[in-house]
Amino acid sequence: MPLLSSLLSGLAVATLASEKAVPLSSHTTSCGIFGLPFPTWIPLLSGPCTPPPPTGLQSQTCFIRVKDTTGKDYGYLKPEWSNFGLYNQFCPTIEDALKVSFEYDPSAPSGFSMKAVNTPESQAAFPFLGAFTCSWDDGIVGGPEKFAPMAGVPETPQGSTPVSGENSFTQRSGETDTKFESAIWNYDSDTQELTTQWINLDEDKTIVATQIVYIYDFAQQPLVLTDDPEGLNAERGANYPEMTFTCEPTTS
Repeated sequence: MPLLSSLLSGLAVATLASEKAVPLSSHTTSCGIFGLPFPTWIPLLSGPCTPPPPTGLQSQTCFIRVKDTTGKDYGYLKPEWSNFGLYNQFCPTIEDALKVSFEYDPSAPSGFSMKAVNTPESQAAFPFLGAFTCSWDDGIVGGPEKFAPMAGVPETPQGSTPVSGENSFTQRSGETDTKFESAIWNYDSDTQELTTQWINLDEDKTIVATQIVYIYDFAQQPLVLTDDPEGLNAERGANYPEMTFTCEPTTS
């Protein structure tokens, strides 16, 4: 409770105006998610080289349709990050939607990375749609207090535990102590549903099935991976919706 309360206090006071974050006089959390000042410059970094996919894999390119579990339609995930480097924005039409591509094994379509292919050039350094944890979580997702916001990240190997390094959140917030994964995605080719997982940075490399939750009343309105949506809502006295991501294949 204390860590989450501290984090949420930091989130609640952060406000955005015309896509500019308001600097705070102090920060109450080590990650400072959504409570850090927007830097005056954003460095461009060279993205990692992606090797050819192994033989036998299927390729897919699609737009991500977003609904919650009650059926409410949010439209499509947008390609642009928030000014804290988060994937958390929606649009009503495919013309403005994020396009992603991925390769998956039909016999075991889980734990792969998904690349954004139509993002702005300024986002090229972190082309994969992944998630990150803050310093106090030590690469762990579990319970109501430890979750992972979605952001742009470099590619991490399939089956890898969280990696320390630069990602879209650290680039735009100035925070340095985060761990991220890109190989978080699972795909059901029958239903077209995209679901998520997280490999914990523990001795057993525990694979945690996660849900995507939309924390709509925080200043940055993050989409986060959590294994305990009910606990998160109970902790906050909230009713944050669980989201579903559906792959709508492209024709080109």
